[in-house]
Amino acid sequence: AFGEITLNTDRVESIPARIDGIIATDHVQLGDAIETGQVLAVLESQSLASAIVAYLESERDLRFSRSEFQREEELFAKKLTSAESFNSKQQALHKAQIAHAAALQPLELINFDEAELHRYVDEPETAKLTRLEIKSPISGVLTKKQLIRGGSVTADQELFVIANLDEVWVDFQVPLSDAQSLQKGQLVRVG
Repeated sequence: AFGEITLNTDRVESIPARIDGIIATDHVQLGDAIETGQVLAVLESQSLASAIVAYLESERDLRFSRSEFQREEELFAKKLTSAESFNSKQQALHKAQIAHAAALQPLELINFDEAELHRYVDEPETAKLTRLEIKSPISGVLTKKQLIRGGSVTADQELFVIANLDEVWVDFQVPLSDAQSLQKGQLVRVG
């Protein structure tokens, strides 16, 4: 019977840009063996810088609100401040926590590590605000590449497709006259 070897779609990963930007560098070619976590390309993005700055501001505000609340909590426990003042600091902390979570979510969608972002708060001179490394989520072979160095990309644009070829599917075209002789579990030789 004639057949076609196809990819196991459970072992294929499409990798989009996830954010608007310009391709600064690309490190792989079609057919390359790719490892999980390998950097495929680097994207320069003003949108990324804006998102990181928003997060850093929210982190700073959260730290300030947390310390203000802790100080107010200690004063309230010693009955040196009013319940109204305590509640006000508690509300400010809750607002800062919500703003922090809202600022973090867009960065999580592009696989930014919060620990790396915290390092930017503590060591702002190390911050790379516009550079996003596009990394492979799986090991496999690069089967599709759709980018040009220096070209602009949009958030939903597919840049790469990685396929793990350890398991593939074979789609046979068996004539109806032979189909009745096939049995579940029967061995098939592909040649």
